[in-house]
Amino acid sequence: MLLYKYIFCLFVFLLSCASTFIVAEPAKEKLTIVKDSSVPQPPPIKWGGKTLLELKKGDYIYPRFSPSRRYLAYAESLTVNKVETTTIYLHDLSNNKRRVLLDHKRANKFAVYRVFVVSMRWLDKNRLKVSLSDGDVGLTLLTINIATAKVVKKAYIEAGEDQKQTPLQRKAKKRFPEFDPEVLDNALSGIFIKTAGRGVILQKNYSGHDPHVWLFDLSQRQVKKLVTLGKKDNQALGGGQAIGEETIFSVTRGKSHGVYVLRKNNSVEKLAQYKKVQWRPRLVARYSSKVDIYFLLQLNESYKKGHNPILHYSIKTGLHEITDCNQCYDFDIGKGKKLFVFTYWVGKQRQLKVLRR
Repeated sequence: MLLYKYIFCLFVFLLSCASTFIVAEPAKEKLTIVKDSSVPQPPPIKWGGKTLLELKKGDYIYPRFSPSRRYLAYAESLTVNKVETTTIYLHDLSNNKRRVLLDHKRANKFAVYRVFVVSMRWLDKNRLKVSLSDGDVGLTLLTINIATAKVVKKAYIEAGEDQKQTPLQRKAKKRFPEFDPEVLDNALSGIFIKTAGRGVILQKNYSGHDPHVWLFDLSQRQVKKLVTLGKKDNQALGGGQAIGEETIFSVTRGKSHGVYVLRKNNSVEKLAQYKKVQWRPRLVARYSSKVDIYFLLQLNESYKKGHNPILHYSIKTGLHEITDCNQCYDFDIGKGKKLFVFTYWVGKQRQLKVLRR
């Protein structure tokens, strides 16, 4: 009988320990989330300046300034013989001349059904990295030397390939051994946001688990719920980025998409809300510093016409929407914040414009 009581007490003790470590619903978390009905739209501001370049004939996407700000790389979406393809250009802003880095015939070599650009970024002043979809399940990563227009590196990735475990995944599982490692791996293989020195904002997106948005503080081994979501709000975290000691992020809740800021003291404020969204929008940072960030809120799917707001958040002045662009598709800002390029829908194509102030 004594042995039975001892085993029973030990079981109760272990159960209480488990409930202490596995924090699924933190008790009475103090959050300063503004109610949806009281969230104003971001005040409008103009970038202004002089028009440096304007391209109206063609369908242009992914404009990216070089680190030196002398060059602008961009892609043109084309249809040749009823097949979607692309050409990538390099525009010299000092003399307003452009040349081809990758023509559609070379691009077609990487196609299965079609070929189109899904991302472009500068590695340094001499190299541009381009990701091309083959229209099926594959992605080709090209590194192009802009001086010679030659591909100096090429890699192929197929959807569904096993990805290596990241250092962040290993660290999270080490700091939170009481959590299911598969849940953490799943959360950190999707969209998550690294905060300033504290941890990550994530959503579990795992069957049998809650749909909420959480802060996993890796330094303090604490878990805090930031945004409460409904059962159908899976894949709701839209992305974000740390700015100094604050973090901007966005979340879809029902059919509205909100922009939030996580303060230094871990309080959360909702800065803006966009209603009647038809998919899971994304927050994409284009330029950031320790005190501000310029980002695109992709409210529409990439192939659908619609306005994607360009927003600026400053720790000092708050959130504003840049209104030089209507029916925005994408944008970029040159180093020093003097150059501003954006692409925007006109009919079924996207035109391009560069402003300098």
